Amino acid sequence: MKHAYCSFFLVVLLLTVAFSVSAQQPKSKKLPKIAFDYPDDIVDTAKKTFEKQFNQGHAIYIATCGSCHNKAVNGKDVIPDFSLPQLMDYEMRMSQDHGEQLTDRFISDEEMARVVIFLRYKKRSGVNVRPGAVVTGTNR
Repeated sequence: MKHAYCSFFLVVLLLTVAFSVSAQQPKSKKLPKIAFDYPDDIVDTAKKTFEKQFNQGHAIYIATCGSCHNKAVNGKDVIPDFSLPQLMDYEMRMSQDHGEQLTDRFISDEEMARVVIFLRYKKRSGVNVRPGAVVTGTNR
């Protein structure tokens, strides 16, 4: 009887530890869907590729840009609306100097193109960036 009680206790203890460890494992965070507009001249056959590039740009922006460029509005991080001239200027300014400020890697030209697609075609948040302003986020 004593042996059965010890075995039962050991099994319960092991299961408790196993469940608590699995509950502490980080879950991959799924990005929320962001509404977007297709480019005016896009053909139907290119829409799937566009959506893929848009979603990649969203993921890259969140991973590498959002912590500095998002704005806090009513306690929530909001991706600001950049004007087309700001986006074009940003592409030209994207250099190693800016990349060194990133947390862990430099953004390739292809990744930057995806981020620009995301920022250009996402639905407007209503939060604008002043021309020449440095946008500072709250995720630091």
